[in-house]
Amino acid sequence: MSNSSIGPPRASDLPPPVEESQVEKDLRKRLRREARPPFLYWFLKTGIRVVAPLGVIILLGFAVTGFPRGYELLSGLQSPAGVNETPLVSAAAWTLSIIGWIAVPALIGAIVGYSVGAQIGRHRSRSRSDLFHQIY
Repeated sequence: MSNSSIGPPRASDLPPPVEESQVEKDLRKRLRREARPPFLYWFLKTGIRVVAPLGVIILLGFAVTGFPRGYELLSGLQSPAGVNETPLVSAAAWTLSIIGWIAVPALIGAIVGYSVGAQIGRHRSRSRSDLFHQIY
């Protein structure tokens, strides 16, 4: 057994570091959170859990009521009370109407709010505590 195998390796015993190629550097940059646009980051991190079930419910409602009527119900152009067909069609009509009045504006507000907040956060040059100490 030689003396070089006992203890931690010396810098001279280690192989030289491997240089990253430009492709690896670009890939690493793209995978970082900061490299993604705010909307894409929000959508991949949080939004997909909200949008996917909502999209499935909307598509099912369109399948039951028909696309033209489903669009009118979702956008508020037609009242769900005017749909007097089978209970399934009436339930789908009310569901589409409620989603159109509550969930769609809330989702749009969440997307815009996150995007604006992220944009403002990127341009903020001083921390809040520094500003607080400066004012008071």
